[in-house]
Amino acid sequence: MIEAIRAALGSTGDGEINISAYDTAWVALVKSLNGDEGPQFPSCIDWIAQNQLPDGSWGDGIFFLVQDRIISTLACIIALKSWKIHDDACKKGVFKRFENGDGQFVCYARQSNQSVSAMYNLYRAADQGSFPGDDPVLQRAKSYSRAFLRERRASDQLNDKWIISEGLPSEVGYGLDFPWEACLPRIETRMYLEQYGGSHDVWIGKVLYRMNMVSNDMYLKAAKADFGNFQRLCRLEWHDLKRWCDKISNIETYGVASRGALLRAYFLAAACIFEPSRAAERLAWARAAVLAEAISCCLLSNVDDACACNKTTAEWLVQEFTNGDDIADSYEYSPARRDDDGPNSPAWGASSLAGVLRELVNLQASGNAAVAGCLRGAWIEWLMAWTGKETEKASRAGDTALLLARTVEICSGRRCGTEKDLDLLLRDYSKLQQLTRCICSRLATEAPALIESNAVNQNGETMDKIDALDRMVGLEMRELAQCVFRSGGSSVDRETRQTFLHVTKSYYYVALCSPETVEHHISKVLFEDVV
Repeated sequence: MIEAIRAALGSTGDGEINISAYDTAWVALVKSLNGDEGPQFPSCIDWIAQNQLPDGSWGDGIFFLVQDRIISTLACIIALKSWKIHDDACKKGVFKRFENGDGQFVCYARQSNQSVSAMYNLYRAADQGSFPGDDPVLQRAKSYSRAFLRERRASDQLNDKWIISEGLPSEVGYGLDFPWEACLPRIETRMYLEQYGGSHDVWIGKVLYRMNMVSNDMYLKAAKADFGNFQRLCRLEWHDLKRWCDKISNIETYGVASRGALLRAYFLAAACIFEPSRAAERLAWARAAVLAEAISCCLLSNVDDACACNKTTAEWLVQEFTNGDDIADSYEYSPARRDDDGPNSPAWGASSLAGVLRELVNLQASGNAAVAGCLRGAWIEWLMAWTGKETEKASRAGDTALLLARTVEICSGRRCGTEKDLDLLLRDYSKLQQLTRCICSRLATEAPALIESNAVNQNGETMDKIDALDRMVGLEMRELAQCVFRSGGSSVDRETRQTFLHVTKSYYYVALCSPETVEHHISKVLFEDVV
């Protein structure tokens, strides 16, 4: 199938259509294959800069169609901003041309109706393409298009006037329910396999027509085969994870449903990091997440004097984890011991979990002393946070998010060194950590209460989950996206920036979704065959 698709695309030659600003912008985003931070095709950037229309937009210069102008302009602005060049071309308020005096976004004056597909393209582009400091028109475009699509969905009127596609209502519904902050790559792909119409999609002009190079069954068959390969790999990895988890003794003593917690952690990792060559990163994320949850439950198990227990038990766990191979294998060496301590006490649990943690570090390091040292440093820093004055749930959630990101980076081979060293050398790395910790802390602790409180917006209307989360961390998420996608001049490589974004988006996804939705997605992504 791959060769057939390559041959089909190759047979088109240079084609007979004019250059598309939208397509050129996507090509301009390709990173240099030489490993530097520049674009692979700088001529595309030059073309974009030289072909901006007089009104500041991009698209067909003769025929004005809002769908063409909006998505082309958004794509070109994203391309220019990603490489931090030609900023002057991005500050002309071009989208105001499509906004009329009533706050509506239209193709032309006095048009009779809107297009669902055009509004959906506008919504997704405005949802994903807005950075702090951008023209407010993007937020207005997002609000208008989202309200339009939600109204259409409520009245079951998601059919479009430009395309006949069975999957369009489902695609629009998914986009409305999962904004970009909560949209994990493999979940989106799994759903789109059911939404993509292939050869059944029909476009509407003066007559009906099909675009076989855009929608055909060969693409769909190849995509399903690729996803099936991903699922088979995931099931093998999950089998290995279950065997590892079964060896952990007493983990359920601390309120952790070991297999359930491990499956959810692995699902979140695989939904974000899905490439076959990155198995070590997925497994590292999953194992670190479930062990951090078990240790957290252990440190919180003394309800009589939680803070004192946290500090004492955490200090003992650090000592046991650090020096476990050098001290006697005896409970008598525990400074946390009390006369009434038993096998299920925090100190006993700390000793057991410290041994599991040492084994995990050895497993992930695979004999590499430098990697083992970095992993130990990441875990010790996380554990020592429990001994400080700030032991609130919010700070613990943020610290755990950083632990996951650091573990993934260390096991990938991209990072090896103390976090203090990285903070001093890479200011951008420190910014990523700061934003990730802040966002994940708030999502884990404030989101449930805010959503349940039926908070109202500035118009006095009750906010749904998406509105509530955007009000809480929307600005910080856009700032994080800016750090991740503006690659020009960053001292941190793209993959590392993506790791922090993946972890943060997984927290956002969990905050947004009900447990039933998460279970449904686990089944669809990992276990239900694509047919």
